[in-house]
Amino acid sequence: MLATVKRHAFRYARAVGMPGTFTAHAIFQDGSEQERQAFYETSIKKNLAGYRERVRLMQELNAAPGADGVRLPEIPEAAGYMLIRPAELPLLDEALAEARAAFRAYTPGTSKRERDSLEGVPRPDRSYGSAINRLAMHPEVLRIVANYIGALPLLYRINLLYSPNNEVVEQSSQFYHLDPEDVIMSKIFIFVEDVDADTGPTTLLPADRSMTLRHAITYRKGRVSDDVVERLGGVENIVEAVGPAGTMAFLDTCRCFHMGSRKASKPRYAIMIQYQTPYAASFPLEGPLGPLPIGMAAIPPDPTPLEEYLLGSKR
Repeated sequence: MLATVKRHAFRYARAVGMPGTFTAHAIFQDGSEQERQAFYETSIKKNLAGYRERVRLMQELNAAPGADGVRLPEIPEAAGYMLIRPAELPLLDEALAEARAAFRAYTPGTSKRERDSLEGVPRPDRSYGSAINRLAMHPEVLRIVANYIGALPLLYRINLLYSPNNEVVEQSSQFYHLDPEDVIMSKIFIFVEDVDADTGPTTLLPADRSMTLRHAITYRKGRVSDDVVERLGGVENIVEAVGPAGTMAFLDTCRCFHMGSRKASKPRYAIMIQYQTPYAASFPLEGPLGPLPIGMAAIPPDPTPLEEYLLGSKR
């Protein structure tokens, strides 16, 4: 497998700069697993100084004592997900209160998009001072995400998601799929209210089982039917992400087949925080990353080196 990935990496390196040949856009839209991995490895080589600094910052996070006295467990690499409700993390309660205020002010249906079962709820405060942003930048949260990814990640976006769970939307995220943004990443779905089986929970197949399924069907993109997931992934391996308000569901959505927000008896309210690398085909091979969806307001006026790399000012 490693030899195959290296061959693809060399192929990509030869093709860079040739219009229409193995471009980042083509890989992002329709790349194979090997092509995505080859781009990732080539991008690290092209941006090696930044990569080394991200590894150093990860090591710095690990060397520091647990912030606020909190020490979270590691995300299991083979599984690609973790569900946890931290007992001692006051900032989490602040973030939940901030999200609840935004949900109360939202009129359902006003930000509904075609072919999407989710509704993005506006965040009145997207600045570095908001409780949700501060939670996303909490050293202990960053530490475990960095350890899973292998370097300090990008804080790519934060969304508030309302799932009315009142209809079936064909070809939406209600059906099993992998996200194309990266080869390894972590999204945290924070339950603003309790989530159970009647709340249209995110449902996933662990990464190791997803890899088996991915190879069996030669997956590139699109939706996969329940019966294929259950037959090739094993129905006994499917996990429903449920738990009380404040549960943090860390999920690698590009390694774990997943779906959610299916028709159910209750709506779901969640904070979604997305971390990924700057080396995937969702970015150019070299050069500045440009503004990220997290927004410029999230950057403090005098950012630390960690904040510069985390928020994409530096690659």
